[in-house]
Amino acid sequence: MEIVIFANGEITNADFARNVAKSADFIICCDGGGNHAADIGIVPNMLLGDLDSINSAVLMQFEMQGVAVKRFSAEKDFTDLELAIEHAICQNPDKITILGGFGGRADHFLGNIHALIAAAKAGVEAVLLDDGIKACVICSCTEIKQTNYNNISLIPLTTQVCGVTTCGLQYPLNGETLKIGSARGVSNKFAAPTATIGFTSGLLLIICS
Repeated sequence: MEIVIFANGEITNADFARNVAKSADFIICCDGGGNHAADIGIVPNMLLGDLDSINSAVLMQFEMQGVAVKRFSAEKDFTDLELAIEHAICQNPDKITILGGFGGRADHFLGNIHALIAAAKAGVEAVLLDDGIKACVICSCTEIKQTNYNNISLIPLTTQVCGVTTCGLQYPLNGETLKIGSARGVSNKFAAPTATIGFTSGLLLIICS
């Protein structure tokens, strides 16, 4: 089961986003992410958030189309994307794909990256995706397919990520430690159709572009 979530960042390629959404089993829009869905002709299964960013006409349209709406107070301890990911995890999906997670405000983008951690810890693959770029957080050995990407960056989200070993990258790591404050893992390149990344402890952000 794949769940697609529309966040309220930027979508650079409407056709790309539409094709991704059409393959989903369930679609959630986070507040203003509903504007993106409406713009590309996608009707979600659910709209959630404090609903301060979605266009009122789009909200009315979705309600008339039978979209489930979950409204939260603006004074909450979680972002709309965190709430959407939490709801998605409860459905035991194989994958969560987030569109509109890049661009916009820098603090929102960084918050979106951290929102992926809950899925990683729950053992659910979750990615921020746009045409030409993908980001995910991993906490165990993972295979990353090259597909249309040339560059791959490995960025620690914990103070250090220990025992990092890679296969299929131009600049391999062999049981090494990536530390906060160092950009050593940035801008590596694929050397094979599939790269394998393993480590013994920590949380690792992977960005393919």
